[in-house]
Amino acid sequence: MAKHFSKLKAVIVNSDGGSEDDTQQVVLKTPVAKGIDKIVTTYQGLFGKGSAFHTIFEIADRLNVKVCIVVDSDLRSITPEWIRLLGDPIYKHNYGFVTPYYFRYKYDGTITNSIAYPLTSALYGQ
Repeated sequence: MAKHFSKLKAVIVNSDGGSEDDTQQVVLKTPVAKGIDKIVTTYQGLFGKGSAFHTIFEIADRLNVKVCIVVDSDLRSITPEWIRLLGDPIYKHNYGFVTPYYFRYKYDGTITNSIAYPLTSALYGQ
C-alpha cells in the first residue's frame, strides 16, 4: 500500500468473527510500514464473511476512503503486486469494482462447481 498508493493514507482493517486462532493478536503484532494504521475489530451479526465485509465497508465509508481492497485472510499466493493490480483501476481510472481472475487446478473448487453452483442455480432458476 505504501509503495503503490503513497499519496493515500493506508489503513489495514481486520474484521474478525471471534475466531480462536489469535488472529487479532497476530494482526496487531505484525510489523507494517511507518504511517500505516491498523483497525482490529470483532464484527457483530451472523458468523461469516458477509458480516466481516459489512464491517469493513462500514469502516471504509466512515473513513471516506478512495480505495478499499479486501483480500481473504487465508490467501497463500498473494504478493504486493496484487495490491497495485486491484487498486490501480479504482484509484487511477475511477472503476467502481475490481475482482481478480483466478487460474487454478481443474479440480480445485470441485464442491463449488459441481454441487453448490448447480444447486443454487436450480433453487433460484438462474
